[in-house]
Amino acid sequence: MFDWFLMLLMILAPVPTPKEDPFGKGFLGIRVNQGQMVIASVEPGSAAERVGLMPGDTFIGVSGAAVQNYDQVTTLIRSCRPGAILDFEIRRGDKTLKIAARLTARPASADNPQILP
Repeated sequence: MFDWFLMLLMILAPVPTPKEDPFGKGFLGIRVNQGQMVIASVEPGSAAERVGLMPGDTFIGVSGAAVQNYDQVTTLIRSCRPGAILDFEIRRGDKTLKIAARLTARPASADNPQILP
């Protein structure tokens, strides 16, 4: 009888949902094609979407540092905590833009390797 009761409790117990880690790594919410500096897509509701980053934008620099590859961009974003503000220098068409974005906490859904910072 006791085993049956425990199994029933395990089945009916609520499953905890993963929470964002407020002390974790910063998150911008973009995808890039591997080996490129061009934004392929922007996650809905992300910091990137809120500041107007768009697919096709190309990274030139982050907070005054020139970047040569996307690993440098990733390292800079992930080295900051959620809430940090980074200045992104991007090229959009023939224009160079400076856009400041406040990073958010990395959501559990971002553990998908397709979604980069």
